[in-house]
Amino acid sequence: MTSVCCLIPSRMESSRFPGKALAIIKQRPMVVHCAINAIEAGLETFVCTDHALIQEACRKEHINVVRTPHFDTGTDRCTWAAKQLTVDNIIILQGDEPLINSPMLHQFRTSVESTKGDNILVNGLNPMGPHGDDDPNTVKAYCDNNNIYILTRKSIQNEYPLKKQIASQPYRQLGLYGGTSEAFEIFNTLAKSPLEATESIEMLRWLSNGKQLLAAPLEGALLSVDTPADLQNVQNILGVASSFFISS
Repeated sequence: MTSVCCLIPSRMESSRFPGKALAIIKQRPMVVHCAINAIEAGLETFVCTDHALIQEACRKEHINVVRTPHFDTGTDRCTWAAKQLTVDNIIILQGDEPLINSPMLHQFRTSVESTKGDNILVNGLNPMGPHGDDDPNTVKAYCDNNNIYILTRKSIQNEYPLKKQIASQPYRQLGLYGGTSEAFEIFNTLAKSPLEATESIEMLRWLSNGKQLLAAPLEGALLSVDTPADLQNVQNILGVASSFFISS
C-alpha cells in the first residue's frame, strides 16, 4: 500500500479559461508541469481526467493517468479515482497551480502524514498578494488556532457582518488538499452545500458539515492560473515566453 499519492484533477471546460490544462509552461502543458513538480517531490502521481487530449498529453510525458467520468469538482473526481488505487493518504493538487513546486509539496506531505483522523482535511495556504482581497478569483482563507473557519471569494472589507467577527488577516487558499483516503470518501458522501454552490469553493462542503480543515501555510505560490492573464504572469515569474496549446 502506498503511503501518500498525489492526484491532479484536470478538465478542459474551465469557464474563465477553456483548455487551460494544456496551456504551455516551460515547453510542457500546464497539467504536466504540475505533475512533474509532484513527482520531483517523491510522490506517486496520477492525473485524473475525463478528456482524451489531456490523457494523451500526459502519456506523451510518461505521466500516469486515471480516466474518470465527468464530475463537477476536482475533489469529487479525485475521490472517485482514489477508489481505483490502494493508498493511505491522498494529496489533491489542482492542475492550475504550477507555482506549487516540489519543496512546497514535500513540506505539505509532512503536514498530511502527521494528521490523524478521518474527519480532518488539510488545506495549503499562501500569503495574500497586495490586491488579493479585491480579486474574486482569489479565495480568501481565515484561520483560528491553525483551523480554517472562513473561505470566501468576497472582499471581507465589503462584508460588514463578517468583518466584525474576523481578527486574523486572510491567506490565499491554494488548490492543495490532503488527508486520509477515508476522509475523502466521507467528503464524497456529503451533499453540496448552498454556500459551496454560490461561492464555487469545494472545501466549503467540508466546513458546512462541521468538519475540521487544518491550515498548512506555505511560501512561494504567488498565484494560480485562472485566466489567460494569470498564465502570462506565471510565465513572467518563471522567466519564459508565453504560448498556448492549439488543438486541431
